[in-house]
Amino acid sequence: GTFEAGTGLYPRPGDLCAFVYVFDRNQQLLECCGCVITPNGLREFDINNDLTDNSLTGGTIEEGVIKVVSHPKNGPAPKVRGIFDDLDCNPASITNPQATLRSWGIHLNDDAEEQNEVAATETESLEAPLSQSELRRLQGRCRFIITNASGSGLCSCGEGGIDP
Repeated sequence: GTFEAGTGLYPRPGDLCAFVYVFDRNQQLLECCGCVITPNGLREFDINNDLTDNSLTGGTIEEGVIKVVSHPKNGPAPKVRGIFDDLDCNPASITNPQATLRSWGIHLNDDAEEQNEVAATETESLEAPLSQSELRRLQGRCRFIITNASGSGLCSCGEGGIDP
């Protein structure tokens, strides 16, 4: 990516956090988490097992939106230490978003053979700059989940994220 950490003559590519926010069809934030990704690393999330199985409300999320915000590592706030898979990424504290991560979704078509279609399609995520008010809402809602939901509403970081 284009994010560089360090100073001086030889800045090095920096690790980033993928702050993930999972909304239901009514635009309610039901899960959030922060996951480290190294330069050229690949992190794979499973919708059912990583992003929607620990809903704030305990219900199933069948439709919705997943937002991923790219951010330098920011460490956990004191109240959240030990809650997240990656302690270097606190999704309740967005101060310096970086437009450097890229993501894709793979959609499986269960009846593809019957319809002579491709069994899976891959779609690149859209880039959408966030306003300051939306950043504040994401932080506030995620902070509420972290501090008040007793572990519910926290997604998990899936597989990978580290350079092979």
